[in-house]
Amino acid sequence: MKIGKACAVFMQIDSDKYTVEEKGTAILEVLKMPTHNGVTKDAMLRVIKFLLYLAFDVPERDAKICAGGCIRNFADPLEHCDGCEFGKGSEVGK
Repeated sequence: MKIGKACAVFMQIDSDKYTVEEKGTAILEVLKMPTHNGVTKDAMLRVIKFLLYLAFDVPERDAKICAGGCIRNFADPLEHCDGCEFGKGSEVGK
């Protein structure tokens, strides 16, 4: 795999466009690069997460329900999230 494609696959590690084998090859090619200045921290973390979920049975985080009733995976459940009917931009949430 050429380095350009390897970097593209690496940066899109969550994409279903590539097989697990292609992703593994891309990760190996990126690891062999002399520097990694062009690879963002976010991309590195997504690759680590991909490898972690590939190697281990990692339990999903519990979803939280906001005060408006919508389910989300972050923030304070007593607050309203942007996506719920009571969230930002809503007259009800003010």
